[in-house]
Amino acid sequence: MSKGIRIHPEHGLNPTMGVCFWCGQTDGTIAMLGASYQGEAPHKMVLDYEPCDACREKMERGIACFQVFDGVTGHDNPPLDKKNPHSIPTGRWAVVTRDAAERWLADDPDLLKATLNSGRILVGEELWKIVGFPSDV
Repeated sequence: MSKGIRIHPEHGLNPTMGVCFWCGQTDGTIAMLGASYQGEAPHKMVLDYEPCDACREKMERGIACFQVFDGVTGHDNPPLDKKNPHSIPTGRWAVVTRDAAERWLADDPDLLKATLNSGRILVGEELWKIVGFPSDV
């Protein structure tokens, strides 16, 4: 049996609207944070890394490339993958065609297979610049 939400003593259900981490737009979710959030919850906040419908649609057009910080320390964001502490996203992302990914990753068949199967790849900041992805996003 679920214990439900613990009500915040001052702010009750303490609701917030979810914001897409990838584009910054509201994503249609409403979270009741209750006492799990210290103080009053902001009106809008990023709740997770799930893309909104618009971002998901764009990401599914090819291989989603997510820029991640080259260093592991000094960043507030949690990793995209809890098993990989090096997967802390910067918020920048781009989509490339499957053909482009096949050309770029031809020398690493295991990485290519994993990338094509998942539809995504993590790209460090230095490689992001070398590839020429936009840095002003």
